[in-house]
Amino acid sequence: MHAPTRQPVRGYLYIAAATFFWGVSATLGRAAFTGRLPGLHQVNAIGPLILSQGRATFSFLVLLHILMLLRGRHSLRLPPRAIGQLLLVGILGVADPTYFFYLSLHTTHVDTAIIAKYAAQVGV
Repeated sequence: MHAPTRQPVRGYLYIAAATFFWGVSATLGRAAFTGRLPGLHQVNAIGPLILSQGRATFSFLVLLHILMLLRGRHSLRLPPRAIGQLLLVGILGVADPTYFFYLSLHTTHVDTAIIAKYAAQVGV
């Protein structure tokens, strides 16, 4: 077995991409709450619950298809105990923080929502 090669440039690119997409997500989330999406006329405002559910569902479906393409259907088989753990992590680790981020983004400003999101990790 050989030692993994270091590729710091790839790591920096991943961090930059994550930062960019997270910023776009917050900006579009704020625009969805007000009903003013860039390049469109006034649309119906979307609440934090619908937005966080839509984001989680879309991400799940995209990642499910990628996993099936790369590893096949057999990789999706899990023991019953793991399914419960997966649901717990999905609800408490993904859905809950996303909902409360969008809720704070909806009720306050972006800076407050960002601080609340990152401060919540300290309590974990």
